[in-house]
Amino acid sequence: MSDIRQNGPEREDEGSQELLVRFWFTEQESAGFKMFALFAVAWFALAFVLAKGFGAFENAAELTREGKLWLIVVTGVPVILAVYVILRFFWWVSAYLARVAGWAEAGKKIPAFARWFWFLVPVVGAYLYVDPLDNFGRLIAQVDLVARLEQYGIPAFNPMLVLFRLSILFFLVLLLWNYIKQGIIIAWDWLKETWGFAVSIPQGLAVTLVCFLRPNVCVEYPEHRDELPENFRGRHVLVADERGMHKCTACRACERVCPDRLILISAVRNPETKKSELTGFLLDNSRCCFCGLCEDACPTGAIKHTPEYEYSCYERNDMVLDLFAEYFERTAELRAKFGGARVS
Repeated sequence: MSDIRQNGPEREDEGSQELLVRFWFTEQESAGFKMFALFAVAWFALAFVLAKGFGAFENAAELTREGKLWLIVVTGVPVILAVYVILRFFWWVSAYLARVAGWAEAGKKIPAFARWFWFLVPVVGAYLYVDPLDNFGRLIAQVDLVARLEQYGIPAFNPMLVLFRLSILFFLVLLLWNYIKQGIIIAWDWLKETWGFAVSIPQGLAVTLVCFLRPNVCVEYPEHRDELPENFRGRHVLVADERGMHKCTACRACERVCPDRLILISAVRNPETKKSELTGFLLDNSRCCFCGLCEDACPTGAIKHTPEYEYSCYERNDMVLDLFAEYFERTAELRAKFGGARVS
């Protein structure tokens, strides 16, 4: 694995336009700064809990000079240290904010004005939020408009606080728009998938229930067999006339019309009659779609489908049928009866 410290906000891979959801700050800083930051935050949290939770500093005015100095150190130093850690984090994260906002291209150096702008936005925002605008509130409270509003029973409001909160919302939407859009798309896809499951499950259960309630239509094959329709297309066969002669003229019409190209015909030219005579007729039954085009295209009706459907075998090569050889075996007695009718 490559060191993830090589892909911070200052060294973003080219072509990467998305903000990586990973807390790089803890990965890039040294172990010493991590311990310092943890110590500063823990000290600040302890002082805050003592002041707000237990009221440990409510009687600070009664303390001696040494006690007040000790109180300043205990409460002021962690504030300064925590502010330093937060400012350092804001300076680091300003690079990501500049890239996400589109003020810096991927793989290129971030302009100074973009870095400083996106550094000051969270700094000023954090200050105004933490304050929280008490100074502005005191100034606005002196305006007659607020007093008049209070006379009519309308609570006083702080327009600066409202403006600040709207600004926070605007910057959040601006920075996180890609993630908001992606989240909406993911949520919509999840809803469609969930709706598909909610619809398909009852449909499947309905089909199962209908089939479950139907009477048993199974046939105990091979003891019992269903009657086949007249237009059933089964195994192929070469047709012979009443004298045992086949009707194929080796025109290759069936070979050309076959959509699966599974018929192979061989023939020789008779020097006496000047006609082609069949010498071989191979058909790969494993590839046949039983469309019946060969039977329809034959001008003499030499090939047709039979009702035979029991031709399973263990080897794929056994599915290649030699219809010409089968024709010889099937019509041997008939041809002998008529004086050994000559066939090619």
